[in-house]
Amino acid sequence: MSASNISEIMEHLEGDLIQEVPLKDISALKTVDAAVFHDKNFSPSQAMILVPKFLTKKKIQLSDLKALGSATRGLSCDLMKKLNDSNLLMQVTYLVNTSTLSRSQMMCLADRLHEKLTKDDAKYFKNITENQINSIHPAILTLFPFHDIQSIPEAACPALIARFGETNPTLLPKSSPKRSTFVTKATNCLDFKKPEVMKLGFLVCDISARQLNATPNEQFKTLIPKLHACGTLSKEKADVVAAKLESGFGYLANSH
Repeated sequence: MSASNISEIMEHLEGDLIQEVPLKDISALKTVDAAVFHDKNFSPSQAMILVPKFLTKKKIQLSDLKALGSATRGLSCDLMKKLNDSNLLMQVTYLVNTSTLSRSQMMCLADRLHEKLTKDDAKYFKNITENQINSIHPAILTLFPFHDIQSIPEAACPALIARFGETNPTLLPKSSPKRSTFVTKATNCLDFKKPEVMKLGFLVCDISARQLNATPNEQFKTLIPKLHACGTLSKEKADVVAAKLESGFGYLANSH
């Protein structure tokens, strides 16, 4: 079968049917048109072969990424280096929000954006504002080097912790040293006696029993749903939670 025939057949296949096309036939294609990607669910192996054949330009634009559809899973780190600097943040956000990316792809995206931000301004993180923090996807933010996260000014700390709290916990497993360091950053810059403590998100699962105990009941109440989602707590922390529920919200103690 000729390459032109293969391309024509692929354009007419939809959904998972595209995965029936053998890799050797896909490899035989010299070039790939955007129509090949429409409404198709390529396998990762197929995507890795197809995407470089399509993204041949010197710079990758947002429109190119949108044309890929599910095939964005075939983006390599080398291809990510070709993402256009002029709207890099927009492209990174689009990929994270619309694609099923592997952890290694996420790390490549984070490295690419970090390189751009610090190249433009060596003190970017030391001078970063809340608006700038909020413009960076939380999943990408957690993958930045921690020495830069540590340098973020106190004024922007609440926004930083709020973004961490929105992150998928699987990106920061409990065994990750980075997660414990993020918790330290959070506890050093948040006032647990103010409403901002509710911005902790899933990081509330990692704060100490002492900090929980010192949290005023009004603020503690906002943490209850998140504490329930933590799963099994340490005995010390569970005792503190039970005691606070009983003393501050007696009507809730029996339902805990």
